[in-house]
Amino acid sequence: MFQRVYTACYPLHSGSEKLLEGTRPTNDRQRLKREWARFSRIFKSQPYHAIKEYFGTEVGLYFAWLGFYTEMLVPAAIVGLLVFIFGIGAAIKFPPVLDACSEKNRELFTMCPLCDKECGYWSLVDFCLYIRLVYMFDNDATVFLAIFMSIWATLFLEFWKRQQAILSYEWHMMHFEEMEEQLRPEFVATATTLKENPVTGKMEPYIPAKQRYQRFAGAASAITFMIFLVFGAVAGVVVYRAAVFGAMMASSSNVLHKRAKITTSVSAAVLNLICINILK
Repeated sequence: MFQRVYTACYPLHSGSEKLLEGTRPTNDRQRLKREWARFSRIFKSQPYHAIKEYFGTEVGLYFAWLGFYTEMLVPAAIVGLLVFIFGIGAAIKFPPVLDACSEKNRELFTMCPLCDKECGYWSLVDFCLYIRLVYMFDNDATVFLAIFMSIWATLFLEFWKRQQAILSYEWHMMHFEEMEEQLRPEFVATATTLKENPVTGKMEPYIPAKQRYQRFAGAASAITFMIFLVFGAVAGVVVYRAAVFGAMMASSSNVLHKRAKITTSVSAAVLNLICINILK
């Protein structure tokens, strides 16, 4: 009796959304299109009340959260940019980086081979560019950025609670409570067996224990497979990095020798990003 009661729901659209230049909006769609759905309003506050009146409270709260989150990201982005600029400047004047990049220290910083057969002893000066790039993104200021982001996350949650309380008061939702949780239509469609609820005494959809354990086993198998797939992808990236580095060091080109470290790191990072996008 609960199956296929409804398949989808859509908001009512009153009137056309087309609005001629120089004319006043005559319906909610035209008002939203002028005040919200255009790039010229990208730096303006969203009309939360108009969104709520047209799309409903749930959609209104979603866009209220999204707008608040975007505004809170502005100070975080500014601090992150300043830290990155500091890293660029520090990488030029940081004493360990200067020592590693000085030609005078070529014979002083002799490093062990990075592979068994094809690689020989190498100087740290050859990886000057890689050392500078690493210090740009991993310097003393990143500790401050980590502390700032932890404080930012806490303030974001607290400020959003306050903003949510303000919107709940303005939208008359302060004392709104859902009296009874409704069953999901997807669950009702798959649970064909009825069983009496010992609390309410009502007949409700029920999944037998055998079928429930089968679903748990299927879900656990899928999760386990994905975990091992992630481990395999990580191991593959490590093997790829070692193989590419060994091949570049085996080459007779000095340019490839100097760029082997940064080339393998960048290519491995790109490969890792591709694996993440595929597996997510």
